[in-house]
Amino acid sequence: MKIFVDLKEKTKILTLKNGVKYFVLYERSDHKNLLDILKLANFSNKSDLIKFVRNQDGFFRFALWNNNFFFASVDQVASKSILYKKENNNLYVYFDTPNENKFNQASLKDILYSGYTLKNETIFKDIKSMLPGECIYLDNKKKKISNFKWYHFNPKYKVKIKERNFDEILNNIFNNIKLNNSNKNFLIPLSAGFDSRLVVSLMKSFGANFETFTYGFKGQRDFKIAEEICRKLDVKNHKIIMNSLNSRVYSQQKFKKFLNYKNFGISANNFGDFGPLSILDKKINKNEYMILNGQSGDFLTGGHLPTNVITTKNSFKKNKFLLFKFILKKHYALWDNHEANCKSDYLERVNKYYFKNCKNYFDLLRSYEIYEFENRQSKWVIGQQKVYEFLGYTWDLPLWKTSIMKFFENNLVLNEKINQKYYKSFLIKKNYLDVWTSVPINPKLTFPLTLYSIRLFFKTLFFFIGKNKWYIFHKRFFDYFLDPTGVIKILKYKNFIKLITIPRNSVSIISKKYFDKYKN
Repeated sequence: MKIFVDLKEKTKILTLKNGVKYFVLYERSDHKNLLDILKLANFSNKSDLIKFVRNQDGFFRFALWNNNFFFASVDQVASKSILYKKENNNLYVYFDTPNENKFNQASLKDILYSGYTLKNETIFKDIKSMLPGECIYLDNKKKKISNFKWYHFNPKYKVKIKERNFDEILNNIFNNIKLNNSNKNFLIPLSAGFDSRLVVSLMKSFGANFETFTYGFKGQRDFKIAEEICRKLDVKNHKIIMNSLNSRVYSQQKFKKFLNYKNFGISANNFGDFGPLSILDKKINKNEYMILNGQSGDFLTGGHLPTNVITTKNSFKKNKFLLFKFILKKHYALWDNHEANCKSDYLERVNKYYFKNCKNYFDLLRSYEIYEFENRQSKWVIGQQKVYEFLGYTWDLPLWKTSIMKFFENNLVLNEKINQKYYKSFLIKKNYLDVWTSVPINPKLTFPLTLYSIRLFFKTLFFFIGKNKWYIFHKRFFDYFLDPTGVIKILKYKNFIKLITIPRNSVSIISKKYFDKYKN
């Protein structure tokens, strides 16, 4: 069985202590070079390789191979992609965009309507992506390729541990981030929510040097909340209003280049903090900073559980019907003009990959969380870290460390996860550095005064016309001004309101650009 690997110019040749030479690719989000440690490792069998991967404290992709052997792994959230294809008794591995011109139309439509593909599918025909926590192992002596998980996301809802160590887990994670990056200052995106506040309060507790940045449209609530938090913590906050002037960054060649950056065919590139950081680049030396994003505490702690959609009172059949309807509404609705059979085809694949073995209410909840984790969270939300890599930052994701993932998978009963009950009550009770009870969390959305007045006038008129029609009117005429990233301003307002189909948000615009580039 032959092994074909791209990007050989970026790989290293490594001689291990047993004298065997290998090619190696090892990339980390913190840019640390650990090849010297690799030289001392014992990779005599598969179990040693898995042990090495499990001991990695961070976000990475790793591959080791020669003519007779291949091993590759991605981290617990697949933050860095590896693609592969098994064909004619050969293994093809891609560390960069495959040079292919045949495309999977179903996956392209998934990106159009969701922003990302499903399961391990890519837009490149017959090429698969490695899933979170996945490994590939090939031993040519046995002529066998195996795929398996070193980390398997598997939430449970019936376990309650009396002795919990969440505070200890958090302290270990944030202290280690500071100690392991002693040559770095930190840059933290700060909003009005829970997760970014947790990051700044604990980094401050451990005496780390950091600054924050907050962005959005003028008058957005996040600015006021971030200002209060940073004043209490004596931390600098960069306020970046993504108005029409600053949003011009999305019309520049640099942004167009980013949209094609590291295209692994699993999603359109999540632009996230691209605009604000591009503007902030003029004020800071990015080589001095590591970015710490609070993603995705809301998901892990139960904020996305569909318990308001399905209940134990319903029959299993009804719950599954309601859940699939919810999936289409939340995950497959960037555009409303679906082609014939498009939704049914998508749900058939969703069912095949995630729900075909479900037998009860808890199975549906668990399968839904795995579905969202492997798709929206891994490919889109965590995919935002590409912005940092493109702009030259190192980064870390404190709340996606395996210790936190395991805690919320294994230590809570369902009621403690619903609406993030345990997580929120824990943080309010701990009240780290007194920024949890004295500063509002996610207060009511605010608008610029002029927009507020105009919006209120029209909303009053629609009181007599109907709530649904107000929603449609609002999306067409007001959403343009409420995009915190400013990406929607790629389109001129007069062109936006003339669109036949109203985009759900700015993600819709970027996903459509991706789809149009590769469609037949």
